[in-house]
Amino acid sequence: MLTLNIVLFCCLAAGLLLVVRGVYLNRSNKKALEAISDELLSLYKQTAQTKKLLEKRIAAAGADLSEDIDSPAVLSTMITVLIKKIGSTRLSMDDFVAVGDNDYISVYIDSATNEIILSLDHTLTENDPLKFVNFSKTDDSTYH
Repeated sequence: MLTLNIVLFCCLAAGLLLVVRGVYLNRSNKKALEAISDELLSLYKQTAQTKKLLEKRIAAAGADLSEDIDSPAVLSTMITVLIKKIGSTRLSMDDFVAVGDNDYISVYIDSATNEIILSLDHTLTENDPLKFVNFSKTDDSTYH
């Protein structure tokens, strides 16, 4: 009978050690999850502030570019501004042939300077994602 009591006591002690270890691991996981939660909440608040700031800047510019960016009038105005800036240019058939299937222009808005950026570099937002607003879609089905 004494042997059975000793075996049961050892099982109880081992079970108690496992429970204590589980409590310790649970508390350390809880602290890590709370830290992640706090960081995500801070990031969410910063994103909301940036969005409000961008909306104010776009409203101050007098246009809602997010809706008008696809219109032919905006495209025509952008081409006019480019030609006025760089001067007359000629486009030959060779220029059109040189454009590959993977060549397309990404449209960004620099929120710091309120400038529209037309670029063949599609990774501009990776450097500073809060600075640029990208109107291009990741699922681009437009024929180029």
